[in-house]
Amino acid sequence: MAQDNSRLALTLVRTLFVAVGQAIETGNYSVLRDLAAPDFRRRYSQTGLETALAPLRDGAFRPQDAVLLVPAISSFRRESDDKLRIVGSLAIAPAPLRFDLLFQDVAGSWQLLGFQFSPEPAGTPDPDDGAEETARDRTNGAHPGHRSDVGEHRRRKP
Repeated sequence: MAQDNSRLALTLVRTLFVAVGQAIETGNYSVLRDLAAPDFRRRYSQTGLETALAPLRDGAFRPQDAVLLVPAISSFRRESDDKLRIVGSLAIAPAPLRFDLLFQDVAGSWQLLGFQFSPEPAGTPDPDDGAEETARDRTNGAHPGHRSDVGEHRRRKP
């Protein structure tokens, strides 16, 4: 991944996790929702977003993880001229948290359009160890560009 792309990916992921962490910590999901793309805001009410993020709130994710941990980015690619997908994981205990994030360019600013979070099952190959993993594998069999996986929130069973 080119240097500029690495910085952009890290910036988008970290700032999103900080916003998610603050939303979980305060119970106020409106700022996270307001920072997202217009289509995301139409799809989620504040209550709907709170429900969608319940697995993170009720799981191992802690708000300080967003600041202290460096996300591992396994995929960074443009889906179209105005859409960017970032896939990776955050090394939290007891199992890494996988993420699949879709951003949309809105007036020159990358804004959240969709997300999927799930714990990484035990024994999942590390994308950096030479094992190949397809985009289809990373999204439970759904093609990552498929509309139905944008905004879905599934927890995989180990």
